[in-house]
Amino acid sequence: MNKYAFALLTTFIFSLQPLRAGGPWLVYNFKAEGTYHLLVLNLNDPQYAFKETDSDEEVWLEYTSSPKRIWKHTYDGDNTSGSSTQNQWHRLSWGREGNKFGLLYSQYEVVGAEGTADHGVFFATGTCVAWPNKGKSIGLTGKYPQTLKFQMLRLDGGWSGDRFTTGSRYLGFSSWTANLDTTLTKALNDARGTLSTNLDAKNWIISYFVTSLGYTQASDVNDD
Repeated sequence: MNKYAFALLTTFIFSLQPLRAGGPWLVYNFKAEGTYHLLVLNLNDPQYAFKETDSDEEVWLEYTSSPKRIWKHTYDGDNTSGSSTQNQWHRLSWGREGNKFGLLYSQYEVVGAEGTADHGVFFATGTCVAWPNKGKSIGLTGKYPQTLKFQMLRLDGGWSGDRFTTGSRYLGFSSWTANLDTTLTKALNDARGTLSTNLDAKNWIISYFVTSLGYTQASDVNDD
């Protein structure tokens, strides 16, 4: 997976910052290429749960279970113009209709050095249940999905060859399933009175992994 594809995927899944703060949250995880990833979904604002000007837009969490390590990962986008958010548009909304739950996200980023752009669309659906934790609390009330099934469509920015004749660019389709981490969701929502932003929530999750689960916090990873 090249850096553009990886950034497109993980920018979406692990960096949701709401227009308003304070939770409640749902925390999902899934494994890709040997690494677990966390989706920290803030339910506070369904219209735009994420946009490009949010302060921790490019920050997400990854971890491995053997060895037990957790760290922050950031993606600065294309820096050819000196601005990490140059020519990027990100939007995520979520909604619920009866027992149907959905997320819709799009990203567009100009790749300045190549004169083209990465463009991706994600759609996730899940079936809401009254008790996602088998009758136990997850720190909020309402119907929410135990799993989210994602589909991703992607056009990479880079061209190989002449685009007007036989040139090509990568066209991608992939799918995966994220699972609700009920224990972590409950613990995070129990602490929400002390947390103001989504970045606070991410820092709290790292501390929880270290102090309660015996993980080591690894150095932050940054991709330009």
